[in-house]
Amino acid sequence: MTFTTRLCIFALLSVAGVIAWQWTTTNDRAHDVTALAVQQFQNSDAVAVDLQQASLAQSWWPLVWPALWLLLACVMFWEDVERLWERDPV
Repeated sequence: MTFTTRLCIFALLSVAGVIAWQWTTTNDRAHDVTALAVQQFQNSDAVAVDLQQASLAQSWWPLVWPALWLLLACVMFWEDVERLWERDPV
């Protein structure tokens, strides 16, 4: 597989990942989090735990996506990086 082909595949997978991120962000249950945020003023520990779980459910993409993107880049371009690194200077 040529470098250009791998670069195009990497770009397409990156765009697909961003689209999936945005899709899950728009389809989350933000109204549930808002209702939980209003309920937290009732001084209930259970509501605080539910609010924390809802917050983690909303923000997992920004934590996972950069790691997945870096892993994908390493897998696809590792040989090219090694080739450039080991090139003998003339």
